[in-house]
Amino acid sequence: MYNFPYKWYAATIAAFLSIFGVLAARIQRQPRTLAQTPPGREIFLLGVATFRLSRLASKDRVTSVLRLPFVYEGRGEEALEGTREEPKADHGWRKDIGQLITCPWCTSVWAALFNTSILVFFPRLGRYFLLIIAASGMSELLDPVFPLLNYLSGYTHDKQEIIERGGQQGEHAA
Repeated sequence: MYNFPYKWYAATIAAFLSIFGVLAARIQRQPRTLAQTPPGREIFLLGVATFRLSRLASKDRVTSVLRLPFVYEGRGEEALEGTREEPKADHGWRKDIGQLITCPWCTSVWAALFNTSILVFFPRLGRYFLLIIAASGMSELLDPVFPLLNYLSGYTHDKQEIIERGGQQGEHAA
């Protein structure tokens, strides 16, 4: 029998398409109360929430406990965000899941499916959830901007001071 090297990738794609298909079939049976084209603000909300949820799942330290069955922690190595993680297995489904959950771009497809589904099937709860996640995402996007604005405004002139203040943005002298 031919050993297909990407069989677990194919299985991951099949799982995603199966979930998508089940949800799409359910949407087709819904009354036509859903907007055919979502307004721009919903697309923006979904985009920012998907950005944040994918990074929460794939990079944040607090969710590392969910990734541990599939990855080795970086053994103290610091990464730009979180710690460096590598898949535990050399092949098979554990490696593929390890690769998937440590890649924010890969995880974002699943996060988008989740976010869109919760918005479509549970609009009130979905918007509440998405607003929380999107607000967190906006905070993450704006966090590095604050020290730069301090520098540009003349509040601080030293680049090292900007780096040091990065984690202390709310604490400035009167």
